[in-house]
Amino acid sequence: MSGKFNMLSLRILKIAVFLFIIYSRAFAQTVYITEFLFMPLSGLPEWVEIYNAGDSPAILSGWKLGDAISVKTLPPCTLEAGAFAVLCQNPSTFADTLCAGALLLQPSGWSVLNNDADLVRLLDETDSLRHSISYTSAQFGGCMTYGVSAEATTIGGSEIACCPSGSTPGCANASWPLLRDLRLDSLSVEVNPVTSPPAVITAFISNAGTEAFSGGRAFLFESHEPTSPLDSADLPNIQPEGSLSIELRASLSNGRYEMLVILSEDDNPTNNSASIDLLFGPSGWPICVTEFLFMPAVGLPEWIEIYNDSDEPVDLTGWRFGDEVSLKSIPPCTLNAGTFAVLCQDTAAFVDSICEGAVLLQPSSWPALNNDQDLIRLIDSSDIERQSISYTALEFGGCMSAGISAEVVTIGEVNFVCSPSGSTPGCSNAIWARPEGDRTIEIDPNPFDPSVGPTTIGISLPAGGIEVKIYDRIGFVRRTLSTASSPAGFNLIWDGLDDSGKALPAGIYIILANDSAGNSVKEAVAIIGGRR
Repeated sequence: MSGKFNMLSLRILKIAVFLFIIYSRAFAQTVYITEFLFMPLSGLPEWVEIYNAGDSPAILSGWKLGDAISVKTLPPCTLEAGAFAVLCQNPSTFADTLCAGALLLQPSGWSVLNNDADLVRLLDETDSLRHSISYTSAQFGGCMTYGVSAEATTIGGSEIACCPSGSTPGCANASWPLLRDLRLDSLSVEVNPVTSPPAVITAFISNAGTEAFSGGRAFLFESHEPTSPLDSADLPNIQPEGSLSIELRASLSNGRYEMLVILSEDDNPTNNSASIDLLFGPSGWPICVTEFLFMPAVGLPEWIEIYNDSDEPVDLTGWRFGDEVSLKSIPPCTLNAGTFAVLCQDTAAFVDSICEGAVLLQPSSWPALNNDQDLIRLIDSSDIERQSISYTALEFGGCMSAGISAEVVTIGEVNFVCSPSGSTPGCSNAIWARPEGDRTIEIDPNPFDPSVGPTTIGISLPAGGIEVKIYDRIGFVRRTLSTASSPAGFNLIWDGLDDSGKALPAGIYIILANDSAGNSVKEAVAIIGGRR
């Protein structure tokens, strides 16, 4: 009896040990599907990315990958903790794109993933299902037709979304928060090109990671020579969700450049670079487009207004302007500092309407501007493109059909809106706010996000009884703030709502203030973000 008992005990012990091993392996090997591409571009393979989220290596011998119908065996391998593996039909496609430490695995065969709907499954050596994700093409809004991958939004989860950066095979998903993740948000240069070295490029950087980032560095390149940095700067310690700006400098000769800024390596290289165009040239820059009319009233000509926003005269000999298709020569002339010129098909139409000092120029031929959409270009005598402005009729809400012009909000930029006064050829734009003594509007913050908080509008006019109206970019009044007994100077709070209490969409709005004596002042304000 004792011998039989010992044999039974030994068998039970062996079974318990076996079950413990299986149980331990099941919980130690936390390997998940994290990204896949079921509709690649023509000629490229489908692929599935897996990730070991555990603290120890995962032995994948005998593991299988498949769709809803069949599975294929993975090559024997060990996936280290925190490492990715890309399973694909052709590993050579990914040899130069994977992040450090990622594996490339070619299964024994491939279970072709359906384009409309399917299931991606990962099974272990006992054929136990470790992870699965179902999908339909409809849930991705068509983005998959462009070779964009599906990313798991959380490690081990089944929720998936289009990859915001296209695809990240063998790298951390673009939507995941990472430990060390510096993000280059944007670059800026002076609106007016600089006139003497060095050129200054400002980089706006934030910490999108979950821990403080130290030891970062930013490098400035001319994009055609990305191996030779023109400047670099050490970054201070940045806390999570913190941000900063740094200035990088380069000595350049006159011309047009594409400048490239790259941040030092971190866990997410997809957001570490950005580029920006830079015009660098002699004094007198820039000559810029400030207003244009592409859909005039019947019988009237199209026209384009340009402005010399510098302190010196500029010789326009050899300059050209045009649309997307053709360029025409600007008649030779010298445009004085702070002066407008109106380019038009028939100068006689403007003789009695332009302001004093403005110049009327009639080219030998005219590049007819499309009524629906087109491009306005300004080219200097060195064949350098000074400005390029695209437009569509849709963005102006139909106001052009009434012969209203498009006015630039800020000189040198390309943010155009419908003129609130109809048109001002050869005169200061109606939407410009040029403070004159006690006529000012101060807006803080500007731009502002109403979901974060309101903006404060400070009004200063000579007389009291100030009425404030807020217009959209096509000239409609969206909010009226009237205070019949208001003093000559006071502050208003605007929450981004219209007169009916509805949240206005993101965009540019014009604030117009008038006092009881007929004095007025205008300023542009931008809503960003929006209410949720």
